[in-house]
Amino acid sequence: MVILFFGSPLSAKGSINTGSLFSASYSGFGNTGNGGAINLQAFDSINIADTFNAEPGAFVSGALNTSSFSPNGTAKKGGEINLVATNGINIIGNSYAYSLSFKGIAGDGGAISLKAANSITTAGLFSYSNSAVDNAGNGGAINLTATDGNIYTNSLYSYSQANSGIAGNGGTINLRAAKGSIFIDDLYSVSYSNYALKGNGGNGGAIAFTALGNISTGGISSQAAGAGNGGDITLTSITGGINTTRGTVTSSGSAGNGGATVE
Repeated sequence: MVILFFGSPLSAKGSINTGSLFSASYSGFGNTGNGGAINLQAFDSINIADTFNAEPGAFVSGALNTSSFSPNGTAKKGGEINLVATNGINIIGNSYAYSLSFKGIAGDGGAISLKAANSITTAGLFSYSNSAVDNAGNGGAINLTATDGNIYTNSLYSYSQANSGIAGNGGTINLRAAKGSIFIDDLYSVSYSNYALKGNGGNGGAIAFTALGNISTGGISSQAAGAGNGGDITLTSITGGINTTRGTVTSSGSAGNGGATVE
């Protein structure tokens, strides 16, 4: 495990193999700063993994975290996560780029961008803004691009939640496998506020998949729990099939409009 106290770029002529990376901001009593960016560039593969152990309950992490979290004050922005590899990218743990406050305003979630020449394999990727008592910022954009390989990923969430204030927008989510296929579990871009029916809700983000081969998904949702609109959902397979039977594809706004769903 590696702890970064500020966003520092790391570049390698070969592969990058590391444990979990944390570049977060936390204050137990006051306001926080921004989460620091994590920027990795490798002229081979990037592998984020900690201890592998087949025994039940063993520690297996391998995550990225650029969050800003304050339980008693204002939280600023989550940091960006940017990974570029000329081979593949593998992240075995859930990764977070969020802003979270229990008693103040929350900033924007950080953008997450993964670009690889070959396949991308990840656990969950989460970029969100959440305030328990005040306004929330926007969820960060999530972009995954595999030039020659496939994309395998678990849950992708980009959302804004303000339990007692104004919510921002869910972030855009784009996945592109120019010569491969896309396999994903649940995916959400949502704006939610308890005050949303008074006009304080944002919009769900646009969601787009493009693959040469097959697209297989669980649930896909772009929703606005209030006056905002659901975002467009576009799934495009050039030569393969599209299978969404493992979940429901939904674009809706509680008091607004749902976006178009195209397959």
